[in-house]
Amino acid sequence: MLNVLLVTHYSLSFTSVWLWVITLTFVATIVATYFYYRRTNPMLTRGFRIALGVLRGLALAALFFVFAEPLLVVEDSESKPATVAILVDNSTSMARNRHSTEQFAQIENIVAGIQSKLPAGSEVIRYAFADTLTRNGVIDGSFPVTAIGNVLNSLDKELAESNLQGVILLSDGASNLGANPVTEARSLGVPVTTIGFGDPNPLPDIKISQINCNPIGFVGKDFPMEIIIESRGFENLRLPIRIRQGERILVQSDIDLEGQGRQQKVALSFAPSKEGDVILEASAPIQANEESEKNNSKQVSVKIRASQIRILLAGSSLNWDFKFIHRALAAKQDFKIDQCITSPQRITGTIPFPENVDALAAYDALILLDFDSDWLADHKQTLDAFFERTGKGMFFLAGEHFGARPKTRLPADILPYQPVKTSITVVHQETNLQLTERGRIHPLMRLAEDGATTQRLLNALPPFAGFLRVENLRPEATVIGIVPGAATPDQSIPIMAAQRYRNGKVAMLSAFPLWRLDFLAKSINESDSTYNKMLDNLVLWLVAREDVERITITPERPIFIAGESVRLNARVLDESYIPIDNAEVEASLRSRQNPADSMVVSFRFDRPGNYSADLHYLPSGEYEVKGTVKREGVAIGRPLSSFIVEPYSLEDLSQTANFDALKRISEVSGGQFYAVADTASITQFSGLAPKTFTSRSEMTLFDNKFLLIFIILMLCTEWYLRKRYQLL
Repeated sequence: MLNVLLVTHYSLSFTSVWLWVITLTFVATIVATYFYYRRTNPMLTRGFRIALGVLRGLALAALFFVFAEPLLVVEDSESKPATVAILVDNSTSMARNRHSTEQFAQIENIVAGIQSKLPAGSEVIRYAFADTLTRNGVIDGSFPVTAIGNVLNSLDKELAESNLQGVILLSDGASNLGANPVTEARSLGVPVTTIGFGDPNPLPDIKISQINCNPIGFVGKDFPMEIIIESRGFENLRLPIRIRQGERILVQSDIDLEGQGRQQKVALSFAPSKEGDVILEASAPIQANEESEKNNSKQVSVKIRASQIRILLAGSSLNWDFKFIHRALAAKQDFKIDQCITSPQRITGTIPFPENVDALAAYDALILLDFDSDWLADHKQTLDAFFERTGKGMFFLAGEHFGARPKTRLPADILPYQPVKTSITVVHQETNLQLTERGRIHPLMRLAEDGATTQRLLNALPPFAGFLRVENLRPEATVIGIVPGAATPDQSIPIMAAQRYRNGKVAMLSAFPLWRLDFLAKSINESDSTYNKMLDNLVLWLVAREDVERITITPERPIFIAGESVRLNARVLDESYIPIDNAEVEASLRSRQNPADSMVVSFRFDRPGNYSADLHYLPSGEYEVKGTVKREGVAIGRPLSSFIVEPYSLEDLSQTANFDALKRISEVSGGQFYAVADTASITQFSGLAPKTFTSRSEMTLFDNKFLLIFIILMLCTEWYLRKRYQLL
């Protein structure tokens, strides 16, 4: 590559590999042009001959530019001052925590003292944050969540063009939403100095930490509930633990608190009197001087049915997965299980698979274990009629048997995806289930109050022994879980997905065997509650009948914690249950406690038939959603739904500062941790200095259409003049 122009900010180079040949040819043609126009017949004036030569020379020079492939490089340098970002936690735990309220009131003085220690000439940018960044935002401690990880990730993008050399984070460290702050601090690439507010030593507190119960109960039958109490500082205090429905106390039992941060279980039960969706609240009386008074109660949504759920558990053979799933389901009084084994040998206690839709429709849900594609193809007509008529659901566990058989007969639409048609369909490699963003909020995986906790519970389970390589993911399918480790979403391998199918729905798991999650967990004395919760969610999702309606608006779940984003999902299908992609969906949101407090919510289009809206920072209370769905200006449906926002927020769960998290953030990023009282000793910013940034841009000059027009214009002008003066 030859540089012929080198100036401070510009350089021109020719990149053609035939540059010397092109140059010699160009010189030769220029010399030939000179001799050609040196004498002409008829003889022309010297000025006219020079003009003709210039026209041809310009055309040849332009051709030389085309073939020599010139490249113009522009470089620019800019000196930028060192930038320091000051992030101030603007959440309620900072402003209302009895440990940090006084410190928070002095936040402006604290920030000013820190700024005075920064080198002169440094650019200081202040942000207030909760779950998002607000530049120069008002610091009033009014936000009910803290997402330090999300904020650090956003800061990296926000100041991508700046000379960011340090971050000062003022917080109590109580990050309760979003990405892992330690991971994000490590990837930020600059030191994060953390200033700890509050006190890491907890105050006395009583907390309802968990409610364990079946999501489905039955009228007139005992409904057991397990309440988990966590307490500190109230040792040997005797309290009643109550279950309420509205203002009515359904049952209560006294407990002697152990304190010292220990968890205690309280078993309560009652007999529901009528069917329907009910909200139950477990509560403990509030005591004086508690760290938080808002975590003394917790709510759960329960569906009360008139009779038991009938489940058909069918498998191609009597294997460990079949035995373990049957044992887990049969242990629940909510379910009545019929077993079907299709092997040639007759197995006691099993029934044949129903051969007609009337017999199949008697079941509320189907669970099929590792049938091959031929069996599914043979029974597809019956299954299609089952989904079409009943709108019910099916779960299919695909294992080695399914992956090892030919896939030529299996229609592609009944399952969310298909195994690849190769000899290496089955992959014997241990893997966990990594949830996708949609999987973290899907009802099938609602194992905890937030997706991050759900993922931690799944990671604690023993791994699967293998999975199937798949293809033909259906566009309408929701991928719930993938094999961990994919560089991009396009390279990920789904191992769990769900989809609507005709009027019903199908979920599929293609990692195996499922029994390891239960058996191995018990072998190391781990709780099997995660495994049982997964089965509860599965059956509840399969039997949920609201999905049959063509036009619905439903919240992700019936109860939210204050501060969480509330997502409303709308489904719009026509009379033939075909998704509609041109609907207009909006809803009126009204608080039952404050009817005058209402708002209109507009839904965005996600994919054909599916629309959604996100609501942020709703006050606690019960909310009614009245939707209006239009198509081409005409109302086609007015769906209704409701949800509850609990009276406490994520910030209310604890008022104890997490200094360990702040120290870890500083450690992995190369910064330091200071308590508020120690900010006078901050010294680590003395090394900040301006930095010169060089930007480089390249411009190709040979593929320009104007260059071609110029060549044609020069040659045509020369040809016209030569013809006019009889030189042709």
